[in-house]
Amino acid sequence: MQIKEPLRNSEIRLVEHGINELPAVGFTYLTPGVANPDTDVLEVVAAILGGGESSRLYHALVYEQQLAADVGASADSREDASLFEITAVLSEGKKPEDVETFITRRD
Repeated sequence: MQIKEPLRNSEIRLVEHGINELPAVGFTYLTPGVANPDTDVLEVVAAILGGGESSRLYHALVYEQQLAADVGASADSREDASLFEITAVLSEGKKPEDVETFITRRD
């Protein structure tokens, strides 16, 4: 039996509460399976955007804007549909919508 994730026709928002006192945000985007030639490109993009303290998102959100305490990006490549993920743990007193606005801006 093969289970496939249904296509996303619209945005899905979830609010979860865990043991961490700092809020966090996460974004997931469906991407092609591992056999697609764009998979390698997505791995490089993930490394540039969120691969550690020298990454672009870390530099912008943690050092410059001081909106987040930690941020990362990853390309979770699978056989069928894969995921590109961006996550951020917010700095104390910051709002999730501030980080969302920064990450999803189009300029």
